[in-house]
Amino acid sequence: LIKRNIMANDENLSCPFCEKQKESLSHVLFGCNIIIEIYDSLFSMFGIRFISLTFAKAHFLQHIMLRRNNIAHIWWRFVYCFIIWTIWNRGNERVLQNKCVNPKEITHELFFHCWLWLKAYDPTFCYLFT
Repeated sequence: LIKRNIMANDENLSCPFCEKQKESLSHVLFGCNIIIEIYDSLFSMFGIRFISLTFAKAHFLQHIMLRRNNIAHIWWRFVYCFIIWTIWNRGNERVLQNKCVNPKEITHELFFHCWLWLKAYDPTFCYLFT
């Protein structure tokens, strides 16, 4: 945003979610405590234990290799990409439009849209929301 002259100064830029750490790609997408809670909630949907890695490449490789050789692996690719995309968009909405960030709303949105995507991809997909 600074490079595109949307934001003037990076000294005051903090994470749009926790507002405690300086904003960085690694922190916002992978290291923020609020985001880690969101990942953990979503991973539990697939029976996956979450390990937080703050390097984008390591994070991607860790999760893209999960559940290989079965239909859940294909499902997970949809979910992983959607999680990253949604987190990025919600962070931008917070910074650019000053919208409130509610982790529970983000988690519910992710659950719902992941379910829709997976159901559209595979009509046999079934998940019971408890």
